[in-house]
Amino acid sequence: MNTVSLTINLPVSGDPREIIAALQQAQTEYAARGDSVGAYAIYQTMALAEFGLAKMNHQTATRRNRMAVIDQGLPPMPTPTAEQRAEWDIWVAGRPPEVRAICERLPPFHYYDMPNTGQIATIAAYAEDGTVRVNIVGDRISIPAIAPLQVFGVSPDDLVKRP
Repeated sequence: MNTVSLTINLPVSGDPREIIAALQQAQTEYAARGDSVGAYAIYQTMALAEFGLAKMNHQTATRRNRMAVIDQGLPPMPTPTAEQRAEWDIWVAGRPPEVRAICERLPPFHYYDMPNTGQIATIAAYAEDGTVRVNIVGDRISIPAIAPLQVFGVSPDDLVKRP
């Protein structure tokens, strides 16, 4: 088996489009020098990079389609009435400062993504230790959740409000 050693300057961004462009430039340079073996080796590398880009684009489209299904599978979160909102504000005002801060940041009237686990949750309770208890209402694979589940001790930083 023959081996070829090549020196190619590739961008550090990791963006496959930039890497493919750099490989095309290197292939042109090797071909201009008359190094057909080097140019062909770069061509093969470029084909692998293009395959990787196509796979990445497919995964992105699949993820986008899955998120559309998720958004259709969740029932709309009820909007609180003015009376419910006023009761909430009174309740929050009577909580300790650490709980109040979490309540203001994460009101219970929304769905939240849990990016670390791929689950979707609603707030069930607020704790004085700075965590929340959540109801898992679904995940990115099966909506709704197969069985009711509550998770204790979730960091507010692990929750992202769904649009």
